[in-house]
Amino acid sequence: MTDCPRATSAAGWQEGAPDPLWSRPAPTMRARIHRLGLAIEVQANARQLLELALDAFGPPEPGAMPADAPDLRLSLIEGPPPGGDGWPVEWRDDAPARPIFREHDGVFAAFDGAGSCVTADLHAGVAVAWVRAGAEPDRIRALLIESPLWRLATHRGLLALHGAAVAVDGLAIVVRGAAGAGKSSVALAADAAGWPVLAEEVVWIDPDRWAIWPIARRIHFDDDAALRLAGGRAVPSTDRSSTRSMASPRSGKTAVPLATAPPSAATPIGPLVLLEPVPGSSGPEAAWHTVDPVEARARCEGERIVGEHAQPESGWDAVVGRLCRGGAYAVRGGDPAARFVALGEIVRHWQRSRPTASEDRHLPPRRGPGNG
Repeated sequence: MTDCPRATSAAGWQEGAPDPLWSRPAPTMRARIHRLGLAIEVQANARQLLELALDAFGPPEPGAMPADAPDLRLSLIEGPPPGGDGWPVEWRDDAPARPIFREHDGVFAAFDGAGSCVTADLHAGVAVAWVRAGAEPDRIRALLIESPLWRLATHRGLLALHGAAVAVDGLAIVVRGAAGAGKSSVALAADAAGWPVLAEEVVWIDPDRWAIWPIARRIHFDDDAALRLAGGRAVPSTDRSSTRSMASPRSGKTAVPLATAPPSAATPIGPLVLLEPVPGSSGPEAAWHTVDPVEARARCEGERIVGEHAQPESGWDAVVGRLCRGGAYAVRGGDPAARFVALGEIVRHWQRSRPTASEDRHLPPRRGPGNG
């Protein structure tokens, strides 16, 4: 390797200093993790980056590193300290700019707006993130660590649906509703009752298995008041740093760790439940009814969010269409506990009137949580 030329701009490196892109230490820490049915090998040159990856994806596989190639090899490279050489001055602002995501023909890149970025070759399953030392941990986790896996999952044919999902009797109930409809509250009630929560914000559907991969690690609420209304405990202020939302450090959300461990394998899909928010309704009673597949599809389209458009349209049409045809229900009114009870009644009704369409006859047999 040859010496780097002298820098000529004060906005870059100091006169005569080496380019820090060349001087960073190579990754020496590694872990293999499974998430969404994909094997992820994370390698990092800083302990805190590896810990963030484990916090995002779950504990590593025990034992020595497997010899087989992973689906995604993610390298996390921490750079110079804040204010040090190598970062343009405009990236030292305390107020990060809006993140930028770009993807074309299997090549993905994301920029956190504060001097860090990640690029990924989705065809090869290789991603590298360059992280500014001292960057906000939540932004590192969401924008640089998680996003390459989410895009790889989409590239491999999985579909992300805005909603929650809980498992009961070996079936995954997909709960969908507009923002504020009460998805997190229902998930919290299910978790308290011992029902595994598979997802509380984004549901990952595997069309080939017609099953949902568990992704939830916490349940998020806008604030402690919303958490109390949902029937959950307030998080002590001393725990606040560890319970911030993983999506945005500026959202102010409170995150509650799951009490019931989710299954490790994908869970076969059961009914679709549409939550209908009723302004001012917080009574104890919750009513539910079946929904025609055409109406259910229209509701799903009407509540579609931006992230759902960032996926192949053909995949969205096929998955949502099948989900709505497989049995859709609506729940109106009631507090979280009453809605949770309604979910149990819906599952029993769905099992008695299980769809007989040819595409649903081949659903995997119902199994208990955690079984393959």
